Amino acid sequence: ALRMVMYQAQQSSRPGVVGMPAMTYINRRKIGGTTNEKPFHARQTESTMIKYSGWWLEIVRYIWRTHALPKISTKEREGADEVEEKRPPYQLTAQQARLLQKIKDIAGHDGDESEEDWLETSVLMFVLHLLDYPLGDNEYSSALISAIAVIGIDANSRWISPLLYTPKQAAVVNVSRMLVLYGAMQMRTLEIAQLEAEGLDRDKAEEKAPSHFHLVQNMTNRFMTLTSYNGQPTPIDAILRLKAYGIKIQFQTSAEGVID
Repeated sequence: ALRMVMYQAQQSSRPGVVGMPAMTYINRRKIGGTTNEKPFHARQTESTMIKYSGWWLEIVRYIWRTHALPKISTKEREGADEVEEKRPPYQLTAQQARLLQKIKDIAGHDGDESEEDWLETSVLMFVLHLLDYPLGDNEYSSALISAIAVIGIDANSRWISPLLYTPKQAAVVNVSRMLVLYGAMQMRTLEIAQLEAEGLDRDKAEEKAPSHFHLVQNMTNRFMTLTSYNGQPTPIDAILRLKAYGIKIQFQTSAEGVID
């Protein structure tokens, strides 16, 4: 379901679907873009999206497998006791936990097409709520930040090189923008349907429903804006800061010599 959500998110991240204003806004400097004039690019190849979604799958699988484990204590974090079968010190919000349980309930049995749609909607909302998380004073209280740290560890329990880690962070950021655009499309579609159910005709419903731009603006201002542009500390802000540091290391790292 997660791969399908990300495929749908990429397909929705087009000017013809959500409009050029939304595409440009999601790529502004205050959201990590290099300019305020260039719209978001979501034309990654199929192989790139498979790679991107694979890293996101690692993130969600980590949360899926660990969220119900007992939380590791401060003493255990200091290495005094065994830490196997313990959860790192992240904390799901009530909404995140509710959505994750809903996903488990639906995924646990075969359902019809409507249940498949509901599963994909729940997955989308769960991932958006992972992004919409105020970090406060401890960024590792975020399940997403905790998972991002874990995918930076190799099979030998060592940190991977920034040259390998930075692309994973970039993938998380790029897919997050797609998910925000897709979420806006879904929210507007739902709002139009509700207005039609209340008796408005299609044209009036589309006019009254919030635009894609306003929905994207609301989400990006809430949890996609960098703190350097008066945003709040959120997972995306932390990931972008770490990504910038990794890119700096990349530019300062000499490549190995090659003899032709």
